[in-house]
Parts: sequence; C-alpha cells; structure tokens
Amino acid sequence: MSDGYARIDTIILDDGKGNRTNVLPSDTPWGPFDDLEENQVLVINSDGTYTNENNAYCDGDYIYDIGIKPYKEIADKYGVGFMVNEFGMAGSGVEHDISVVEDYHEIVLNMLEEHEIGYCYLEEANILPKHLMILYGEKSQWKGATVKEQELTLLDGSKCSVKVCSELLQIFRRHNGLK
Repeated sequence: MSDGYARIDTIILDDGKGNRTNVLPSDTPWGPFDDLEENQVLVINSDGTYTNENNAYCDGDYIYDIGIKPYKEIADKYGVGFMVNEFGMAGSGVEHDISVVEDYHEIVLNMLEEHEIGYCYLEEANILPKHLMILYGEKSQWKGATVKEQELTLLDGSKCSVKVCSELLQIFRRHNGLK
C-alpha cells in the first residue's frame, strides 16, 4: 500500500463451493510492474464479481488469448510443433500461499489440456529451484507447502532422491494420469 492505494494482484473468493483464485492482470502477459506501466484499477461489480478497469482477470482463457494463442497461430501457419515452456516461472521471487500456487497450476494445466498443447515445466534447471523441486535448502518458497523426499529412477537405472513440493507433485501426477 502506498499513497493511499492498495496494490492487489491476487484475489481468493470462497463462494461456498471452495476457493476460486483469480489474478488481476495488467495489459501485459507478465503482470504489473511499477516502473513499466500504470496500475490497473480494481472494479467490484454490484453482483460481487470483480475485474480490472479493462474488464479482464487472469483465467485460463485470458492466459491462452494473451500469452499462447499468438505463438500457436505462428506455429500452425508454418506447420511446426508447439509447446509451452517454463510456466512455473510466473511465481518466481514471490512467496504465495500454496493454495494460490495450486490454483494457478490447475488453471494453466487445464487450459493446456483443453487446447491440446504440450508443456515442459523445466524445473530441474530452474534458476530459482524452490517451485516443484527443492534443490537448495529444506523449504519451498510457497507458504504452507509440504516438502517430501521423492526417489527418482534415472535413465541408466540408478536412483537418486530429491526434495519436492508435495502439493505440486500431486497436481502434475493427476494431470499425467499417475497416482
């Protein structure tokens, strides 16, 4: 909060059927940056819904239309393959509650599945490795996340153990048909 204004980028609503998370986007797919653009005004409608002043909030359709569709159209035009890479970087450097992170991943994965778009999370080489894999230290960057040991079998048959964010691992397992 500064100069009498509160800066909001994420809203969690409990509608009695469970929490729903929305991110209020700016006019760029990368979000609001104080030094690059003006902040958007939060509009709360009489029916309790909300949006920004451009009548947009960040759901799967918005992410697709703004961040993916233009690239998909180019790939289709030239007959080349297409996949989404590093969508986990959207939360880098922030410490959202794990429930917000879970909602974000569900939104993105559901949207990718709906449009039959492949993805690569690229977690192992992540420069901020506290998303899904916890490569440095004992804690996830997400508040309330459960860190657990996971044994991996490498291509050569050898095994290694890594720390992971249990909640995100479950989401990826579910979206890939695993238990």
